[in-house]
Amino acid sequence: MSTSKKTSTGKNQEIKPPLRDASFYIKILKDPFTAAELYAQPDDDDLCEPLVRALEDPDELIRRSAVRALVALNDLYAASSIFKVVTKGSIPARRAAVEVLGRIGSGNSLAAKYLIHALSDPDSSVRETSIDALKKLGIPFKQNPDSS
Repeated sequence: MSTSKKTSTGKNQEIKPPLRDASFYIKILKDPFTAAELYAQPDDDDLCEPLVRALEDPDELIRRSAVRALVALNDLYAASSIFKVVTKGSIPARRAAVEVLGRIGSGNSLAAKYLIHALSDPDSSVRETSIDALKKLGIPFKQNPDSS
């Protein structure tokens, strides 16, 4: 049985469990772009869209692969789609999205703005990941000791 839901990128997506046997996991370990195959839709404009959707996958290996693939693409145009995950995704997806932004951004980029926004995330692990990402971008800030 499959269901339909609206994704963090604003598109309707049919949800059905994809076949994930041993050969699939071997393939995804060799090629992180395989994660896009799970979430590809006919109306996708580019490869970033299914990879951003893959950040919501419940499987950590799929999320890690999507992070690696998005970082390899190094596409700051995808930052706005990734930001939607930062603000509306599950906790694991928000952490993954923050990591991507920290790895593709720069100190004066849109990604940095989104990371600063993530400092107010209700989940401490997302905030900590955002702090680490901002440090990697060389953005100095003082952490509020009461925010932890």
